Amino acid sequence: MRYGEEAVREAAFVFEETREKGSVEADRLARELVAFVMEDSEDEPGYRGSVYWALGKRCDPALVAFFRERLSVELARDVGAVYQILIALEDAGEEVFSPARSSRSVLDDEMNRADAVRYLEG
Repeated sequence: MRYGEEAVREAAFVFEETREKGSVEADRLARELVAFVMEDSEDEPGYRGSVYWALGKRCDPALVAFFRERLSVELARDVGAVYQILIALEDAGEEVFSPARSSRSVLDDEMNRADAVRYLEG
């Protein structure tokens, strides 16, 4: 099931609101968004990036394996999605960005790629 852009944003807000206490609705939304992405959708890269951004709002270590798998897929497809996954992994407690970096931006394509490769190899 594909969510519209507005529904993805709303899911992110639900994830933020329920992060500490959990919720059946948030769990359902996360499962559906993960299932959508796992179908390896060929939707526009910006849309997949939005889904990763929303799921990252859960700050859920249980999603690390999912994000790690998707990071390896997106490395070959969309560096913008790679950045969203790196942020989601960091929010889930993973050390993904090089400590030598002075900034983090979706515009830092080469640094984001290098950090993603380093993380996946480590």
